[in-house]
Amino acid sequence: MTPAQGARLRAVWLLAATFLVAVAGLIYELIAATLSSYLLGDSVRQFSLVIGIFLSSMGLGSWLSRYVGRAFAGFVWAQILLGLVGGFMAPVLFLTYAWMGDVSAPLYAMLIAVGVLSGMEIPLIARVLKEEGAGAFRFENVLTVDYFGALAASLAFPLIIIPQLGLMSASLAFGALNLAVAGLSLWI
Repeated sequence: MTPAQGARLRAVWLLAATFLVAVAGLIYELIAATLSSYLLGDSVRQFSLVIGIFLSSMGLGSWLSRYVGRAFAGFVWAQILLGLVGGFMAPVLFLTYAWMGDVSAPLYAMLIAVGVLSGMEIPLIARVLKEEGAGAFRFENVLTVDYFGALAASLAFPLIIIPQLGLMSASLAFGALNLAVAGLSLWI
């Protein structure tokens, strides 16, 4: 493989990874909103709080990404941490509810962690693409792929993911997806 082909493969992979992490991020948000609605009641309040906290946490993560010195390493670490925190969100929250009867503090702590890590992804991917010298790099291409990933997740969650996997397995499956993105990013 020539250096130009390698750079092209890495750029295509990073855009594909953007789609995958967008799907996983929105799935984590929907899992948190569904769990909070089930376990804490008042679905309108819970969905509103989850969406607001998640989005503001993403904003914080985006801002914090400027302090990540090595963008590629930061992206890989964000995927590993998302795979662990997001992947174990449903099991931890169900266990906490069974043990303590309340999940508010761990729910919002995990939601903030997932939001911050998810918010770091796009700025880090954009920096990696720029550092790679991706031909005709355009930030709007990254955002387009990100938004289509969110659309795919919002359609798949109620129609496929929850009916086929349920909350517990979905949480674990998308945690595995983030870990796979980290692994493939290192390999490619």
